[in-house]
Amino acid sequence: MGSKFYSRTGLFALCGAFLVLVMLIQWLFSSARVDLTDNNLYTISEGTKNIVSDLEEPVVLKFYFSWKETEGLPAIRDYAKRVQELLEEYVVYSDGKLSLEIIDPVAFSEQEDEATEYGLQGVPLDAGGANLYFGLVAEIASEDAEDKSALENISTSNSQVIPFIQLDQESYLEYDLSKLIYTAAHPKLPVVGILSTLDVNGGMDFMTRQQKEPWMVIEQIKQLFDVRELEDSVTEIPSDVDVLMLIHPKDLNDDTLLAIDQYVLSGGKAMVFVDPKAEQEQQMSPLDGNEGSDLRLLLEAWGVEPSSGQFVADAQYAMAVNLSQSQRPVRHLALLNLLNDEDNAVISSDDITTADLESITFSSAMSFTKLEDGTSRFTPLLSSSEQSGLMDANLLANLADPTSLYSEFEAKSLPLVLAARVTGNAVTAFPDGVDVVIAAEEQDAAEEESTEAESAEPKTQTIMPAITSSDKINVILVGDTDILSDRLWVQVQNFFGQRIPTPWADNAGFVINSLDNLAGSADLIDIRSRGRYTRSFKVVDDLKREAEEKFRAEEEVLEQQLVETEQQLNELQPGPGGEEISLTAEQEQALASFIQKKLDIRKRLREVRLNLDQDIEALGTKLKLINILLIPSVLTIIVIFVAMSRRKKRAR
Repeated sequence: MGSKFYSRTGLFALCGAFLVLVMLIQWLFSSARVDLTDNNLYTISEGTKNIVSDLEEPVVLKFYFSWKETEGLPAIRDYAKRVQELLEEYVVYSDGKLSLEIIDPVAFSEQEDEATEYGLQGVPLDAGGANLYFGLVAEIASEDAEDKSALENISTSNSQVIPFIQLDQESYLEYDLSKLIYTAAHPKLPVVGILSTLDVNGGMDFMTRQQKEPWMVIEQIKQLFDVRELEDSVTEIPSDVDVLMLIHPKDLNDDTLLAIDQYVLSGGKAMVFVDPKAEQEQQMSPLDGNEGSDLRLLLEAWGVEPSSGQFVADAQYAMAVNLSQSQRPVRHLALLNLLNDEDNAVISSDDITTADLESITFSSAMSFTKLEDGTSRFTPLLSSSEQSGLMDANLLANLADPTSLYSEFEAKSLPLVLAARVTGNAVTAFPDGVDVVIAAEEQDAAEEESTEAESAEPKTQTIMPAITSSDKINVILVGDTDILSDRLWVQVQNFFGQRIPTPWADNAGFVINSLDNLAGSADLIDIRSRGRYTRSFKVVDDLKREAEEKFRAEEEVLEQQLVETEQQLNELQPGPGGEEISLTAEQEQALASFIQKKLDIRKRLREVRLNLDQDIEALGTKLKLINILLIPSVLTIIVIFVAMSRRKKRAR
């Protein structure tokens, strides 16, 4: 029996059985995944799985990467490989609705022409015409694609493109890829309904008596979205509105507030701009009062409390303003310029809407806090510094000297939230309904025959909310409306009748990012930002940091000594008459002593760097010994121990 088993036929049979077993395991467990990375880098989120599995039509992904041209660029190739592996995961969970094509657009090839036709960005690598392509195209699969050439199949109007996948944006790679697929499957422009009590589309400037241009941010929104203008007396938000944008919602009727309430509770997304002191309203109606807007009734139902009638003053991020040419600029506590600073996380890096922003400007903005009994999830997006506090908005009325605010200012030693995302649970703000006046034509004949006294009274009816609670609201709150005005973020020039914007702050970027994010599916909004693939060596970084601190201290000492010596040398320089001053023996000795001391310090600096390199090399040697010797030795000992244990069991 043993001889047959070890015969040639038996060995072939074993090999065949092994291959069948491997193929069977691969077929049965093709979708099985085990991700052992710290941040689950190779595990796509549930939102992505829902997006790719719910595709109604097949989508083709074309991944263009210059594999041949990047043979000497291992870092870029490694990142491209990770992108490819992530896309392959998308295909696994798509139930056959996604297909992936890997394309290498070598120089002067048809594939490079395709990439250029799609609008992919090629980065020149050398003078010979070679370009680096690293982009992705998503488009609905064409039924007659087989009957046409590759170039004939290209339809830029029906395709969505990432022109170049940025290496420094890997934290948001999954979001970008999922958004690309979702947009390709839903090519219709999202609808943004704008309800505003301000003249965002232009109007009369009572100060100059001239017609004003539309706000530049509104013009940019119209280029990216299907914008619908809503009346401030609307009683129902259209069902096709993907995002409701409220700008200074002031003095709205109860039935309009109920319409907004029901829209949000039904799952509609909203971006709300409120303001304790809207400067643009003052320009519209300079003689009218400016009580501000807070939408308090709805915000409290969403679990948020606004700082009604108060604005955020910030001593750290207060902008300098010019009062006149004869005076120096002064800081304005109400005019803030938030900067992306790692030490002060005033601009959130955890949310896709604010992650890449550098600066945001506010003017007399209110703040938001989460109610103690609120059940919604409150996520700050933009905050003030700890050197901030709340001040009465009436102080800004007819303010001539911004420095006068400092006499009333008191810092709270904690940041205040200027913009936030509110998600999750909420209840209606109108549990008892709202009373609305019935139009005369809607009254029945019996009511028309009533007495004159009765007919003089307005007829009302109570409208009850259809939805009283929800666990899926998604609202972004912004405590300022002036953030949208041109003067706070952009300089606009007229070039032969065309308005050319030159942004100097990221206000419009924040607004468009937010609308774009809200207009996506709920699954797209919930996609987390991925961790970084490239992990730093903490021990090595600590060694470098310690050496740099020591190096910096030594360097400061050296610079101070150099300054002192230069002063001494200046004293020894010839006077105005050109008379030379000879150095005494003590001075020459002091000078020689300093030169020697400087050489000693430089030597110590070199030793610090040398010790740093030696520490890093020693650490690397330890890691190599662990990987090359220790771990294999431990595994070998374990295998030997297991083999000996089995042999003893057989002997028994």
